Amino acid sequence: MDRHVLRRYFHKDTDGSNEETPQNSPSPEDELLREALEDPCESLRTELESVKDQLLRRTADFSNKERRYLDRIAEAKQEGIASAITGLLPSLDTLDKALESSHSSDLAEHPWMDGIRQFAKQLEKSLHDVGCTKQEIICGQTLFDPSLHEAIGKVPASDEFPSGSISQVLQSGYMLGEKVLRVSIVQIAE
Repeated sequence: MDRHVLRRYFHKDTDGSNEETPQNSPSPEDELLREALEDPCESLRTELESVKDQLLRRTADFSNKERRYLDRIAEAKQEGIASAITGLLPSLDTLDKALESSHSSDLAEHPWMDGIRQFAKQLEKSLHDVGCTKQEIICGQTLFDPSLHEAIGKVPASDEFPSGSISQVLQSGYMLGEKVLRVSIVQIAE
């Protein structure tokens, strides 16, 4: 709108203040002009608020989709690791049995047993690096927990094995973070 048209309707006070006052009482044309000037501004404000709201909603929606996508990727990665490790568990059991049996025989000092022990340490470190750990069970001190252990036998309780404790580990259990990959198979004291 032209500034000259607006000046026609307003003038400065003669006392020097910047307060604007109408020259005369507004005519119907003046009112229409004033509404025409105010209405586009108000509609533009409303439209701007609407666009801001849409932008915020779309930004939030995008952030939520991105978070869900990243969560699914992390979940799929963990499932892949769990599947691979679960496939290795029988081989780990065989390796553990070979190492245990070598301690009680004359093979314990054989040079190739050092290589097998070194291999077992490297494999354990690799599993630990991806978050997989063997369940630590101290016979006579670790209490039976059905969410971590499967009892397949019972022995009488004694001073060495208090009631409710694990007396023997028959097969080690493994964890991937907080998730149980395989429960330990144990005997318990009762």
